[in-house]
Amino acid sequence: MTRLSTLTRLSTLALTALSLIGLGLLALPARADLHWTVSDADTTINLYGTVHVLKPGTDWTDGDAADLVRASDALYMELAPQANTRQVMEPLFIEYGFYPEDDSLKAHIPDALYQSLMNSLDSFEAPERVKQQFNRMKPWLAAFSITNMRFTQMGYRPANGVEATLTRLAQQNGTPVHGLEKAEDQVKMLAALGGDDGAAFLREALKDAERAGTLMEKLTNAWLTGNATEMNRLLNEELKDHPNLAKALLYDRNHAWVDKVEDLLAKPGYFTVAVGSAHLVGDESLVQLLRDAGFKVTRVNPQQGPATP
Repeated sequence: MTRLSTLTRLSTLALTALSLIGLGLLALPARADLHWTVSDADTTINLYGTVHVLKPGTDWTDGDAADLVRASDALYMELAPQANTRQVMEPLFIEYGFYPEDDSLKAHIPDALYQSLMNSLDSFEAPERVKQQFNRMKPWLAAFSITNMRFTQMGYRPANGVEATLTRLAQQNGTPVHGLEKAEDQVKMLAALGGDDGAAFLREALKDAERAGTLMEKLTNAWLTGNATEMNRLLNEELKDHPNLAKALLYDRNHAWVDKVEDLLAKPGYFTVAVGSAHLVGDESLVQLLRDAGFKVTRVNPQQGPATP
């Protein structure tokens, strides 16, 4: 096995579990799901906002997520379960996420940013070999790795996240699970974030890692209470300073998913599309793009917080 695989495994949570959208949940009462529906005469599609990492033992399924899976003819997520595995991701990360032996991360980002990364690794008491491995990573993979390390340190695990839970429920129920995207397409999209955009991605990840505890608490409360406006502020507002990053990570994908939803509406049935909450809130969200395309998209059970965006 490649000597880079140890660090690569640190990054094998779903590629969509960015520092901006990896949320930790607590067991709080009065949950309100981030849940919308779009339908026509013979099709209903549920748009369900997810969070990607949770602490073990978190009880969040008091909402309608489990019932949705049981009732659905099929469940669609950003990646199909068979694509979101170490066996699939690790070779892609190695192929697209590391510089060749004669190149390094230090040569591609500002000195101050590189030093911030090293300081962050020092806070984990990372050994020198880990720092050397980070220096082989491209900025986007370094961003994922530092984020994953922070979540792991705080006790959050993808295996306890919403997607993993929905997948288990679907498998128990015999509900087919499909992906909206291919793993290689996601990795290529991230690998294209070079130059200033790649540095911005890493900078944001380091900033979020420093304030992870506070950010997690705010995101938790907003998700649990279904406050879409607060979720938008926390998840998307800071990306406005980095339009190319926002375009690659969110907006281009949201536009592509409009076509996926339209295709799904051509099939009679009852379906659930579960994607990261950042994709369902804000001016250029999947919800808003569907409305702009002429579809009626209705918010379901907003117990607290505004029913839009």
